[in-house]
Formats: sequence, structure tokens, C-alpha cells
Amino acid sequence: MPCEDFIDVSVHVDGAPLAEYADPEAADSKNATKFATTRYVEVKAGQKFAVHVKLLAGFKFHSATHLRAALYIDQESRATTKTIKLPPNCPVHANVLRMSRECQIESRLMLDEKTGTWSTYDLQFGDLAVKDDWFLSDDEIESGDVSSLGSLHVKVFRATKVLRHQPFTYTAKLKKPLDEVSETALKGRDVSNNVKYLTPDCKKQTKQVAHCRLRYVVKTTAPPPRPGLWNYYPLDDWRGSPYEFVFHYRNRRVLQTLGCIARTPSPPPNLAVKLERTEEKPKVKKENSQKQISESQVRFASGECGNCGNGNVGTNVVPAKRTWDETKLEDDNDQEENGKLALVPIHKQVVIDLTND
Repeated sequence: MPCEDFIDVSVHVDGAPLAEYADPEAADSKNATKFATTRYVEVKAGQKFAVHVKLLAGFKFHSATHLRAALYIDQESRATTKTIKLPPNCPVHANVLRMSRECQIESRLMLDEKTGTWSTYDLQFGDLAVKDDWFLSDDEIESGDVSSLGSLHVKVFRATKVLRHQPFTYTAKLKKPLDEVSETALKGRDVSNNVKYLTPDCKKQTKQVAHCRLRYVVKTTAPPPRPGLWNYYPLDDWRGSPYEFVFHYRNRRVLQTLGCIARTPSPPPNLAVKLERTEEKPKVKKENSQKQISESQVRFASGECGNCGNGNVGTNVVPAKRTWDETKLEDDNDQEENGKLALVPIHKQVVIDLTND
């Protein structure tokens, strides 16, 4: 993601950062500020991921002693945090970072209430089914707001470390993530993935029926967390304003629909087939022309035979059928012509007498 004041945040899969795509609606967003950046990334179900927060050389801590990074996953209100401490070799008067420093969030510590053990769980993307009914399931009601499904929200801010009056007890209970969500709850958003801490372990018993159970994706077991003794408060002025990095993770089909990724072009035509079709076109065109010429010659010859005086040939010509209207019209025309001929006056012959009588 583009750096903001020497802060670089990215999502990594298999040790490499994911390609990022600009938000098509970023220009129309009313909440777009200097401290907020939104990107889309392409993911697949089953991929394990980690969020990397890197401070580049030149970053200014100002009066802060730490940089606090908090990751909010999907609709969960609880964040997973990491801290980058001001190195001791920074100049006291400026607190400018000389060398880059980095932290990563790749797992989450949670308590399994059924077994009473603490474990760290890998973060991975999974499939999310969309239902057509109008009712929210129990999982959706427990998960609260689902408007953030399909997003990773990272907040980074400069902080000072302050001792707490009372120790903080960390309680993070393991919850089953959403496997399906109603279309009404999504409100038209095209989301087909979410983050899982559990993954289905399917064992097919028959060819038609598959029974699935859930198993934990445990990275490693861990001892219970120690009580928290410190609070991290952001700086009071503008230097304590959090930098927000939002990653909307989608599959390739959704990204193509949104216009983030160009659709896969059609494969090029086979050159051999294309050449064969190119050679066939003149041949077919020539055959069609010859056929049209032959038909024209036949029609022309038929017309001459119909008008000639040869009785042997004329008798073979089949007269065209006429409709009743055409026949009546021709008969009326003949009667009019005969009437006109009858009305022509007959001039009497003039006899001139040349005798002298």
C-alpha cells in the first residue's frame, strides 16, 4: 500500500505481499482523508496470511515512545495488536528513525473454553456462503455488525506507554466464524470470503453424501497471557491521529466485476484454422458468383422462349397464375378500350362532282 508518512502496511501470503488495486469508489468517498487509505486484494479460500506494518527510515516518533498497530478482522470489535518501540539509537532531539523497523500480525491468541487451553491460531481466508432467506442466523446475531465482512482494518498511531493502576486481564474466547450469511445482511455487497480460525475437515463416506466436522487450525499451544500492566495512549495533538489502512479482500470474479482487474481475454484463434478460412472465402465467393450468373442466364432464356413465336417452344411455357383481382382489372381495362373504339365518329365519304351540270 502507498506509504503514509513513512508507514507501509501490506498483506502477505506465502511470504510475499499481495497485489493491491485502487478502490473504484475512492473518489466518491466522503470519509477519504489524508490518514485513510483503501485498497482491494485478491485472495483464495485456504490461504494463510499475515499483516506487515513497516516503518521506513525517516519516520518521526515525535514525543511518542511506541508505535501501536491494531488489526480488526471482519466484523469483530476485538483487535489484535503489535507494538514497535522507539529504538535507543534514535536522536533525542528529533526521534527520527534511522533504519526501518517492522512488526507482523500472523496469528491470534485465543482461549478454547471446551478444553480450557490457550493456543495461537493462524489467520486464513475461507469461503462464505450467501443465503437468500430474510432471516438472520444465530451466528450472524452473535457476530453483530456484518457491514465490515470481507475487510481487514489496520490502525496505526503514535503512542506513549503509561502504567495501569490495575492489571488488565486478557480474555479472548474462541468463537466460531461465520460460514454463511443472509443476502439481506450484506445489503447488496458482493462478499464471498471471510477470515477463519476453523477449517472444515471433510471426510466423504459415499459418493453423494459428505459429512463435515470442524477442526482447529492450531499453530502452537501457548501459556495463558500475563496480566496487562501498560496502556498505550495516542498523542494528544494531530501527531496522535491514527493512520487507517483498509484492505477489502475479494476473489478474482468479484474484482473483475468491480473493475479492479481486467477480464480474461478470449484465446487467440488458431492460425491454421484462420488461414484455412481465409483461403476458403475467395473460393466460396467465386462459386456463389457463378451460381448467380447461371440462374440469371436460365431466367433470361425462359423469358425469350415465352415471347418468341415458335409454337413448339411456346407450348412448353407454363403461364403464370394471376389472382382474381388482377384478372378483373385486366378485363375492365379491355372493356374501356373497346368502348373508346366504339365512340370514335365515322366520317362520311365526301364526293366531289367534277361535271359541268
